[in-house]
Amino acid sequence: MKQIRLGRTGIEVGAIGFGALQIATKLNSSASTRLVHYALDTGVTFFDTALGYMDSEIKLGKALRGRRRARAIVASKAGISDPKSFARSIDDSLRRLQMDYIDIYMFHGLDRPKQFNQVFADGGLMDVMHRAQKAGRIRWIGFSGHVPAIARRSIETGVFDVVLYPLSFMNREARSKGVLAAARRRDVAFLSMKPFGGGRIHRADWAIDYVKQFAEVVPVIGFERPEQIDEVIRLYHRKIAFTAAQRAEMERFRRRVGRFFCRGCGYCMPCPQGIPIKKVTFWPVIYEQMGAKASITPHLLKAVELVEVCTRCRKCVERCPYSLDIPGMLRGNKQHILRVAQSAGL
Repeated sequence: MKQIRLGRTGIEVGAIGFGALQIATKLNSSASTRLVHYALDTGVTFFDTALGYMDSEIKLGKALRGRRRARAIVASKAGISDPKSFARSIDDSLRRLQMDYIDIYMFHGLDRPKQFNQVFADGGLMDVMHRAQKAGRIRWIGFSGHVPAIARRSIETGVFDVVLYPLSFMNREARSKGVLAAARRRDVAFLSMKPFGGGRIHRADWAIDYVKQFAEVVPVIGFERPEQIDEVIRLYHRKIAFTAAQRAEMERFRRRVGRFFCRGCGYCMPCPQGIPIKKVTFWPVIYEQMGAKASITPHLLKAVELVEVCTRCRKCVERCPYSLDIPGMLRGNKQHILRVAQSAGL
């Protein structure tokens, strides 16, 4: 497989990354191990997981025990918390992965000015990362995010080695709002989060052909079956051969689906009525990746109940960078969530 250099880390990995959320939500331990081994055998060497992905770290660690660990580059991440809790998160990830060190450790969801301040305050979370790095427990430091302004600001600090950010032909903000350019200036490795648009893009050729035009970007894909790995590798290594008619079809799809495509940035908040908007509008992405039982939580169902108090004041629409019909999305997603919950017996 083609190798891609991960920015200033100097690591080279296979051009296709393996997102390990799906092995937590869709596969048992044995099937997870077989899929991870198959990925390694086909040249996939980068694996992304998180402390918050249920038992994903445990399954990935089991699959990579022994000599296979030496062939894999592993990234994990933890939510932003207080320094003591974040230090425990690193401990927990190492224990669950059964590893002496993690190649890349990231702040999971660095999306708010308050979080940025938590990371860079004196005695804050970046100090925790640096201590772990100095002790040899992590090698490089990164973050994942969804908000262009915060992502650019974080990259421009010069302290991050890796960024995990949405990039697909549905999510073009990394390019249009300067996140990709900032990463290039700082030689920060760019990992493409949700290259299939969080499950909305069902054409693998569309998804892969868009991302591979960025030579330094590694798409991180949630595989569930070996044949999916084979298809993506085949598509990645073929020449792009779209006709004008096919490109027009892609653009029509993007515009149609884009009207209801929540990026998860959270700019719509706060709601004057107290509705946790993002929890409801972003749910289809979580459902596609995690299934009904994991995505439909008591907190979500409580949020769905609050949809009824929406006054359609449209303040959320005014704040949304993409002018989405958020009141309509709230009502539509509420119906979808309740149908799925009923079918799943939740």
